[in-house]
Amino acid sequence: MWSFAVYSFYCHCAGNGGWLIGDNEVILINKTMIKQTLLLAVSMAFALGTYAQNRGVGVDSNLQGCDYIEPDDNTTANATEWNKLEDKLYVTWASHDVQYKKRTVPSVTQSISTSIKVWKGERASLEALLYSKTATEKLALKADMGTSTIGCEPRFMNWVLTDQQVGCGTNPMNTTAYLVADIIDIETTKAIDARTVRPVWVTLEIPRDIEAGTYDVAINVLKASDNSVQGTLNLTVKVCDYTLPEAKDQNFYLNFWQQPYAISRYYGVTNWSEEHMNALRPYLKMMARAGQKAISTILFYEPWGDQSNDKFEAMIKSTKKNDGTWTYDYTDFDKWVELNMECGITEEIHCFSMIPWDMNFVYYDESGRQQETGRLSTGTTSYNEFWTKFLKAFAQHLTEKGWLDKTYMALDERSSGDVQNVYNLMQNLNLGFKLSLAGAYHSNLVSKLEDYCLEEPSSSWNSSDIQSRRNKGYRSTIYTCCSSETTNIIANSDPADGAFLPIYAIANDCDGYLHWSWCNWTDEPLKDSRFKYWGGGDCYVVYPGARSGVRFERVIEGVQLAEKVRLLREAYTTAGNTTDLTELNNKVAEFTNFNPSSTASLVTSLQKIVNVFQEEGEYCEPQISATASKIQSRWLKTVTSTGAVANLDYTAASASADGYVLCTEDIKVNPGQTFQIRLVPCTDGDGLQFCRLGAFTDWDCNKEFEAEGSVYGDA
Repeated sequence: MWSFAVYSFYCHCAGNGGWLIGDNEVILINKTMIKQTLLLAVSMAFALGTYAQNRGVGVDSNLQGCDYIEPDDNTTANATEWNKLEDKLYVTWASHDVQYKKRTVPSVTQSISTSIKVWKGERASLEALLYSKTATEKLALKADMGTSTIGCEPRFMNWVLTDQQVGCGTNPMNTTAYLVADIIDIETTKAIDARTVRPVWVTLEIPRDIEAGTYDVAINVLKASDNSVQGTLNLTVKVCDYTLPEAKDQNFYLNFWQQPYAISRYYGVTNWSEEHMNALRPYLKMMARAGQKAISTILFYEPWGDQSNDKFEAMIKSTKKNDGTWTYDYTDFDKWVELNMECGITEEIHCFSMIPWDMNFVYYDESGRQQETGRLSTGTTSYNEFWTKFLKAFAQHLTEKGWLDKTYMALDERSSGDVQNVYNLMQNLNLGFKLSLAGAYHSNLVSKLEDYCLEEPSSSWNSSDIQSRRNKGYRSTIYTCCSSETTNIIANSDPADGAFLPIYAIANDCDGYLHWSWCNWTDEPLKDSRFKYWGGGDCYVVYPGARSGVRFERVIEGVQLAEKVRLLREAYTTAGNTTDLTELNNKVAEFTNFNPSSTASLVTSLQKIVNVFQEEGEYCEPQISATASKIQSRWLKTVTSTGAVANLDYTAASASADGYVLCTEDIKVNPGQTFQIRLVPCTDGDGLQFCRLGAFTDWDCNKEFEAEGSVYGDA
């Protein structure tokens, strides 16, 4: 015969956590309450993201570039090293932080099984390798998801030429060209040539309505001719109980400047024809899934002179009439903006440029029946008159379309004097336009520009400027370009740099990241990423055929990481969880250096902190805090037993004073007898459940409860 007392901790069993003790109740907070907090911050609507190589976007197989012959760098395989291998196809998981070489035996630990921790709504990626010392038949890849709704797309990766060129200015093409596997291909079968490596990219799309838990995936490597299995990669996907917002709702500001004319040139279609619009659509959906915020539009011909392979044509046709008045045709502009919005890019419209690099403005002169070029300087009467006419008409059109409040006049790397002149004109006109600049730091512009993006590493924000701008509702971001010689997203950059840069931005309290190019393709972008300027791949991060690229996917990873940090900071702050908040902030602070020794190690270590997954048998570790009070939503409602000689039946109508319940009724059992105890909490529909409970026994009925003989469990 014995009596017992129980104590309880309330939580979601979401991982290691702590608890608060108040006047009347014990409630777990820390990571255990993050689920509830996050679910308030994000929508639970199912939105499985899609890409060209995933469901919902699609690739037109008739478009040029969907099948092609890969380039070669004419390197020679080391026959001695390859001959040490067994005569078989090697199939193994590998690191997506390494750029493997086509003809070098990879230095990897053979592993056919791995795991990954993800959030709901996340797009995640892994890399594997196939290689053999002898040639294979054509192979295919197939994911076996079982009953899971997770989207899984294994794709062969293709090689593209680059070199070691970094920095700005002309690329003399005098460094050795070599191959990098940056292209995530759309071809479904490939043969492995003798003594070569074929990387494989695996993309996961985690549904936003999936249950947290563990899911098993098998990726089979098949012989294409008969579908016989040549090897299998096993993947355990551990879905954490946290949800990312949809890409359109991400707070992190991502902006790749768009280039629609490279796509029309490459596919040989007329600008703004139906064929052009169809070709553009999958690329814009790729951008939208990444969280692209802005639509890049062109007001007058070629804002950037000769630095692009494809000229930026004007999207607005400006005509000077015989009587000296002006008319403006917005047909192409409207088509482009509406297409972006259809594809999910809706937040802002950025218009280039009131200050082009050569200060030339091309228009049609009706009297001369020809194109004319006017060269104007900011601050002059002629410049102000020219732009006053344009801006007044443009503002009226945007108002009619409902777009004025999201439109920015966008400038790139212009002098503070020129920008100040444009600012003064816009202030005088007061038409409702905002002003955006990507460039160097100018103290006189800090308080004037709604959107200001600084070039890293040559310029850096200071915290006081960021805070003063934030107080005004202004955005402060960073960008990389040719001057970023160490950490960047060009083809010879470390793959993890793309994931590092968004975290570098938030570590320095910035709102986002910009890159000047997205698909400014070279003549043969699938074969050679080098251009006459800069390092290879600086002009683009995606490829024809709506193929994604490793560098682009790693940027997506970084943006999602930034969102995870934001959401966890909010959750920990709301819950008063200073321990995990401090750990998270300390890790993010390690990203403040633009040139770390290893971006990969930093990204990996942050992933481990933010991807909190409760393993089976893992319990919350309680931590006492004095900040909880007036918590009355939980108490131990009933305690009952079965299987004893005399069973207990205890019921409480309200919360106990200190989180403990003393059950005065006795249970009678015979020596060696087994019985069950059931403890049931009061619930109010908010989803909280027990994490751990304990029953302290009073074996001699003296109302002293020693730890010895205590029974612990979870419910």
